[in-house]
Amino acid sequence: EQEVKKARAALRREVGQKANLEEIIEQGGNWRGRAQKIVMLKAKVKELQSQVNEHNARADVDYQAKAEIKAMERERMRAVESMSEEFEQVQQQAVVYKRK
Repeated sequence: EQEVKKARAALRREVGQKANLEEIIEQGGNWRGRAQKIVMLKAKVKELQSQVNEHNARADVDYQAKAEIKAMERERMRAVESMSEEFEQVQQQAVVYKRK
């Protein structure tokens, strides 16, 4: 009888105070204890963390790509400005040569 009480107390600690022991015993192997739920939740947390890390890695790549695109745009604008200045100089030279 003492062993049964100890087993019931251990079972009560495993399933929680609010759980119906008779119902759990009837369900048999279908019931999941705290330890099983903890293992499942830890696996879920690990999966979600890997998804977050993957998302962060993609965000870093996106940020880096945007920075490269902006640098390319700046370089292109400098090239356009330089070509515009050159074009104006060539036009001015052409006007001078036409006058001669």
